[in-house]
Amino acid sequence: MEKISNEFLSLCVSEQGAEIKELTRLSDNRQYIWEADPKFWDRSSPILFPAVGGLWNGEARFNGKVYHTPRHGFIRDVRFNVKEKTASSVTLEHNATEEQLKLYPFQYHFEVTYSLEGRTLNVVFKIQNCDARTMWFQIGGHPGFRLPDFDPADEVHGYARLEGDVESILHTGEQNCLIPGHFDPPVLENNGMLALKSHTTGDSGLIFDHSQLRGVTLFDKHNQPFLHLSSEAPAFLLWAPAEAPFICIEPWFGLCDYAGFEGDYSMRPYVNEAKPGQTWQGGFRVEIF
Repeated sequence: MEKISNEFLSLCVSEQGAEIKELTRLSDNRQYIWEADPKFWDRSSPILFPAVGGLWNGEARFNGKVYHTPRHGFIRDVRFNVKEKTASSVTLEHNATEEQLKLYPFQYHFEVTYSLEGRTLNVVFKIQNCDARTMWFQIGGHPGFRLPDFDPADEVHGYARLEGDVESILHTGEQNCLIPGHFDPPVLENNGMLALKSHTTGDSGLIFDHSQLRGVTLFDKHNQPFLHLSSEAPAFLLWAPAEAPFICIEPWFGLCDYAGFEGDYSMRPYVNEAKPGQTWQGGFRVEIF
C-alpha cells in the first residue's frame, strides 16, 4: 500500500490494480472512499482498461481476429509498480504482459498518477502505444464514495447535483450492452438535484453520454455538499447496488457495446486512438469539502 498526504488530505493506493483504498480528510479523519465490503461490492475504485462496460458475447474484434477481452477490461486485476513518489503524489506503472496479449493484442505502457493539491485529488491516466500498429482502447474511473450517516430506514440517503445540460440517458440490457435509443433522464427534486434513494440508479446505472455531464457534486441527506468530481470524459455513470451505503461516479472515456454489435473494436462508442509511440492522457478530479 502506498500512502501520500498534504496538510488537508491523505490517500492510500494499493499496488494491486493501482486502486484507491482510502481518501481521508485529516481535520476529522473522515473517510470518503467505499471500503469494498463484499456484502455490496468488493471493490473501492477500480480502473477500467482497455474496455469499459460489456462486450457483446464477450468478444472484441481487432482486424478480423476475435479476443475475449473481459468486461471492464483487466487492468484492475494486475499488479503495478511504483515509478515515482513524493510526499503528495505517486505514479504507478504497468507494461503489457504475454498473458494480457492473449486478451488484447497491443503492447502498451500504462501509468496512473495520483496527486494531492489542497483539498483536491487529481487522477491522471497515461497510456503509451508501444506497438507498431494503431492502438484502440477505452478507459474509465469507477470510484465509490460513502454516503454520510447512512441509515437503511431513510427514504433519501443524499443528493447529487448533475452539472451540465442533461437531456437523456442510455440503458443497458442483455449482456450489460446498450439498448438502442435515448431515454428520459431521471426526475430531479425542486432544488434541481437527484435524490439518492435505495434504487435510484437501477441495476445498470444512469448513463449519460455526449458530454452531457462535466461533473457531479454529492450532498449528504441534510443538503450539505461534501464532494465534487469533474472530468472531460464524454460519458458519466452513476451506479450503486440496491440498498448500498455508497454511490459510484464513473467518468468513462468510452462506452459498452450496443446489443448485437459484431464490428471492429475501433467502432466501439467513444473509443480512443493512439498511434505507434503516441501517449494518450485523461483523468478526473475529486474535490473534498
